[in-house]
Amino acid sequence: MSDSIPTWTKVAGVAILFGGVAGGVYYFAEYLNKPAPAPPPVIAKPEPAPAIKFPVPDAAPVPEEAPLPDLHDSDPTAIAELITLIENEAVAILIKPEFLIPRIVTTVDNLPRDRLNTHAMPIKRVPGDFGIASQGDQVFIADTNAARYTPYIDAFAQADSERMLGLYQRWYPLFQQAYHDLGDPDAYFNDRLVIVIDHMLAAPEAPPPVALVKPKVMWEYANSEQQAASIGHRLMMRVGPAHAARIKAKLMELRAGVTAMERQPEVSPESEDPQ
Repeated sequence: MSDSIPTWTKVAGVAILFGGVAGGVYYFAEYLNKPAPAPPPVIAKPEPAPAIKFPVPDAAPVPEEAPLPDLHDSDPTAIAELITLIENEAVAILIKPEFLIPRIVTTVDNLPRDRLNTHAMPIKRVPGDFGIASQGDQVFIADTNAARYTPYIDAFAQADSERMLGLYQRWYPLFQQAYHDLGDPDAYFNDRLVIVIDHMLAAPEAPPPVALVKPKVMWEYANSEQQAASIGHRLMMRVGPAHAARIKAKLMELRAGVTAMERQPEVSPESEDPQ
């Protein structure tokens, strides 16, 4: 039967066989010369959520208080409570009427950074023009400029710290939600607040006169280190050393409060002292 296979078929079969062998040898040689394939990428395990350093416990419920509103509906109540706290009409009329809690959270978060969009601030622009003084070719922040900030500093420094901390604790879930909305689901706002307070307390003193330059449209600090400072530190220089000292004194009070919050035990009628 094999003699009946045409010669050309046998030749073709041998050619295919040798072609396959030759191709296999070539492929194998190329395979040996190729670099080893890169190992599969190692997928990093997600970092665990940072431990909360300064937790804010739920505020003890007060029967006559209404439950917290939704964050997006919180402005009327939050603004009313803030106005009651600061007791300063000159400042109250400068509070922006919407997004109060998100604006407070955004402002706090950005104070250690190099810039802050003024639209994110919870209050309107300080009235009056930025005060400058000159001597020869040099320009300085005028001593009178600090007076523009006096109503704000008074409202902040004179506000009852215990009431302020109580409101903060009660409204903390909304502060935390607003901070979560900034983009980091695991970040804890009260921990960030302590970091920012410490940053503000570390603001260097800037005794007058504070020199200025105007390379473009806006005034800048002539000292390169001052100009490169965070927005919070530049603010402390801008308000003047006397106001900065009052701010730091108040911040130290508030830091002690926000780092040591404890829920007050509820007193049941049966446990009250009949006397």
